[in-house]
Amino acid sequence: MVKYLFVLGESLAMFGVSRKSYYIWTMSKEGGEDPWSEWSLGGSSEASYKDLLCCSRARNTLIYYDEKSAKFLLRVPDLKGWVMSCKLSTRAYWKSQLQWL
Repeated sequence: MVKYLFVLGESLAMFGVSRKSYYIWTMSKEGGEDPWSEWSLGGSSEASYKDLLCCSRARNTLIYYDEKSAKFLLRVPDLKGWVMSCKLSTRAYWKSQLQWL
């Protein structure tokens, strides 16, 4: 499983992707015995997993989640500005090389 930490609203969150599914967990501010709770889950694919695995190995990868569009954006500086966008509702993943990054 590939995992990324990011901010969701005012909470710390973790985005995890495997070959078959994705998960988003959020951490409760109150803590407690098990501070993590499931926020979202859905299906994934082998191709999506491999793309994210490639990104996870790069240094200085940044992840941003836009709540309005339900999209993740990953910027991978080590790969010359390569960006991955993932919309969870459609499980659509795509890559693009942006000149201005």
